[in-house]
Amino acid sequence: MFGFGKKKTVSVKKYSLDELEIISYLSSKILSTLDNEALIQESINNLVAKYKLLGGIILLREGNYLVAKTISSSPIANNFLKIIGAPIDALKLPIAKDSDNYIVKSINIKKVVQGSNLADFTRGVISENLAIAAKRVTRSNYCISIPIVNKKEALGAIYLTKTVNENFNRDIPIFQLFADQVGIALVNAQLYENEQKQVEELKSKNIELQALRRREQDMMDIMGHELRTPLSIIRISLGLLQEKYSKVGFKDTSCDAYMGRMKEALDREARLLEAMLNSTKLESEKMELHFEKVNMDNLVKDAMLAMSNKAQKKNIQLIYNPHISSPFVYADPVRLAEVVDNLVLNAIKYTEKGAVTISVTKEDDTIITSISDTGIGIPKADIKHLGEKFYRVGQYSDNQKDRVKRKKLEDTQITLVKPGGTGLGLYVSFNLIKLMGGKISVSSSLGKGSTFSISLPVYANQPDTHSKKKVDKNLFKRLGFTRKKS
Repeated sequence: MFGFGKKKTVSVKKYSLDELEIISYLSSKILSTLDNEALIQESINNLVAKYKLLGGIILLREGNYLVAKTISSSPIANNFLKIIGAPIDALKLPIAKDSDNYIVKSINIKKVVQGSNLADFTRGVISENLAIAAKRVTRSNYCISIPIVNKKEALGAIYLTKTVNENFNRDIPIFQLFADQVGIALVNAQLYENEQKQVEELKSKNIELQALRRREQDMMDIMGHELRTPLSIIRISLGLLQEKYSKVGFKDTSCDAYMGRMKEALDREARLLEAMLNSTKLESEKMELHFEKVNMDNLVKDAMLAMSNKAQKKNIQLIYNPHISSPFVYADPVRLAEVVDNLVLNAIKYTEKGAVTISVTKEDDTIITSISDTGIGIPKADIKHLGEKFYRVGQYSDNQKDRVKRKKLEDTQITLVKPGGTGLGLYVSFNLIKLMGGKISVSSSLGKGSTFSISLPVYANQPDTHSKKKVDKNLFKRLGFTRKKS
């Protein structure tokens, strides 16, 4: 036969309507603040008032001591402080296992301790004579210590006293519940305080970081302008040298080759310098844009003309497929030309044979200019990183197969200019188009080529404007730190 054990009964404390009202009231008071000092003062005042007690003290643990943090506001409390002749925070109890102080005992055993002798609760803090005098003046006839426990850790204790010489047994469940809520509130307040400290530290670090970035940007700006002068001098000198050399009539293939390399090196350094200066302006939000009506047809043809020599040297075709008759966009013509030039140059650079095709189409209120090549392509894992500062294809690719495949393509294409750039060109291009209200999208397949598509708003009689992005002077606001109004 099957047998059943006795059913266990669990006793549940039933609170009266008055008690539930008190619990609700005290809970709302405790949980309404994250200020530790205000919290404990409000807690003890409300508990004493609601239960018509003589007074109370909240003590919190600090290392091996219990320190009195607050006393209930009342004339009796003032008289008690006068008798002991010290402020409330001067009351400190050493926490020892063998202590005969009832408050320390309640902390050690994590249980309520009560009694009728005030001296049992003040022993170790004030003398026996002072305890007797305090009891006579305050008419304290019964006391209790309720430990404040959170996650099995004793955080402190609540000391209460009343004039009636009877125990607190009937009220202990509510007092314990109250102490538990104080414990939760104290932990929350401490967490909030720690979080605020971390936020302040983070703000301070961000201010330092912003200052360092500004100094770095200023240095980059100065360095850029300092480098521009010698580069310009060298470029002009080389131009004069080439012109004089051509007039002499003497031809030397090796000399021609050296001059060609010098010019290419100067052009490359000039582009790098411009990219560095533009990236600094973008980061410091000092990039100025002049919006007006721009004819993409003219802009693309100019880019093709500028890059024709580079394409011819590699025997790469430059093809233009305009699909609309009036491809007008609303943008900065100078900055947009920089972007198109950079994308066409990249297409030529990473293409060994075949063609670079530029097409212009329209979709709704957007003009799309696509630069497609038949080059080595970009691994799928790298596409999402394009446009990040200093990012170079293959640098962080987590796809080993794609990395190996692209490396083989680079190695087999002897005349290909291998990636030795800084990654600033695409960073500047992506961000310039973004500032113009557009975007750059990329599609690619390894070994087959890539397509970079610039999408910009159609010109629709917008006024010519000069735009310089305003920088909010409030650093915290720029960093996303906002203070809520209380």
